[in-house]
Amino acid sequence: MSDDTNQHPARFLTLNQDCYLVRGPHRSAVYDLRHGRLYSLDPAVVALLDEALSGVPWNRILSAAESGPRAELKTALAKAPFVRLRPEFVPPAPIENAVVRSPTRRSGVWLEPTNRCNLRCIHCYASAGAALPKEMGLPQWKRT
Repeated sequence: MSDDTNQHPARFLTLNQDCYLVRGPHRSAVYDLRHGRLYSLDPAVVALLDEALSGVPWNRILSAAESGPRAELKTALAKAPFVRLRPEFVPPAPIENAVVRSPTRRSGVWLEPTNRCNLRCIHCYASAGAALPKEMGLPQWKRT
């Protein structure tokens, strides 16, 4: 298959194995379950990644982003450790297919006790699953 912008074979930017794109209300993230890393992405990077993950050849995306801020984003995205170029399009695996391996030693925890979800935390990835049926109260949070 060749791209109509040049005579080189089409290549596709895809997520690495065990990497999942998870969308949130303000930012999105890529979970790298193989290496235990989380990459927070701003909306402009996610827009480029969405194009690539929908099957648009990477060289077509490159030609559309020759100059301006989008050109810098495409360069950064192509060097990101959670993506690679492939000769064929491979759709991203849904997060529901993620296999959580045995627990590893935790190096940190981020806790934000709140009475209600207001969808304003920039690290929130609320679209990753259904809401919990009830809130955790402060006494229960302290016990945890």
